Amino acid sequence: MVGTYIEPMYEKVVNGIIHQNYYVNGTVSGRLSSPFHVLPAQGEDAIIRSSFVSGYMNGIIVGVDFSQAELRTVASLANDKKMIDAYSNDKDLHKITASKIFDTSIDKVTEEQRHKGKTCNFAMLYDVSPYGLIAQKIAEDEEEEIGR
Repeated sequence: MVGTYIEPMYEKVVNGIIHQNYYVNGTVSGRLSSPFHVLPAQGEDAIIRSSFVSGYMNGIIVGVDFSQAELRTVASLANDKKMIDAYSNDKDLHKITASKIFDTSIDKVTEEQRHKGKTCNFAMLYDVSPYGLIAQKIAEDEEEEIGR
């Protein structure tokens, strides 16, 4: 833990503060990226996490999970009733997509199928072609159904 988490943080300390950078254009997917991956991982360890404090009087540190932010935004902008229903009622959109692709009930969707549904959901946002889906290990016979 020391070599993985603690020591790399010392490189980022300036005037007693750990500085983290996030970039909006550092990934193919369009997600935020960071050249210093230790800070995002701190949520996994309570002891290390508790050592972070705000530098402001009465300040707080907020942890944020942008769970499917892109898909939620598209659902709202497109006023897509099915997506809005899924998010409003805490349904698993990726399982819903997989159930349509594999013509099975949601409760019978496997983790592998869900992963493929997730890949398809995000692929549609980033204009991935059917060939791109095949390259991402979505089988050719499934690609036809995915395109519908």
